[in-house]
Amino acid sequence: RKDGSKVNVEIITHTVKIKNRTQVLGLARDITDRKNAEKKIKESEKQLVQLNADKDRFISILGHDLKGPINNLLGLSEALIEDIGKVDINEIKVLANQINSTAQITSKLLEDLFVWARTQQGSISFKPQILNFRDEYINTIEILAPIANATRITIKDSAPEGNKDFADIEKLKTLLPNLISNSIKFINNCGVINITTDENDGEVK
Repeated sequence: RKDGSKVNVEIITHTVKIKNRTQVLGLARDITDRKNAEKKIKESEKQLVQLNADKDRFISILGHDLKGPINNLLGLSEALIEDIGKVDINEIKVLANQINSTAQITSKLLEDLFVWARTQQGSISFKPQILNFRDEYINTIEILAPIANATRITIKDSAPEGNKDFADIEKLKTLLPNLISNSIKFINNCGVINITTDENDGEVK
């Protein structure tokens, strides 16, 4: 255009003879609106493909993270059913407490997974803040301790106190259980998981 802006045009040309002279006549039509509509359709298709991929990934992660706690619940409840007539009330209380703890872990994992899903959909904004990193992973260790204890895995806390981290607490609450539960899943029985931090140039690793 005269103002320097660009538009999409469709040009149709015809060759004609006028007084024994061959000339080319052209017709240009502004198709910017049509192109914009096509672009929106392509973007919508791309978003649908991404949403479908996110759904598949969420289902995969859901199954992966819940398999361990659910297996623990099944094992503990089966032990309780089989031995309920053979053990005293104190042992029954121990099993019941373990079942309750595992159920709480499963509930927390579900909550964190749904937070993660909302994050992937862009419905949760990124809100970093200064926080005590050690406090966050100590809470995670307490939640996952019953699963680790079931296979005699030791989780060692070797991080120094006072480390400050600039992070989004909701995303951190999703990340830490995933990392530690993966460690529990793939380490051998009686193994050791060591958690430590290193602060360098304002970053915490």
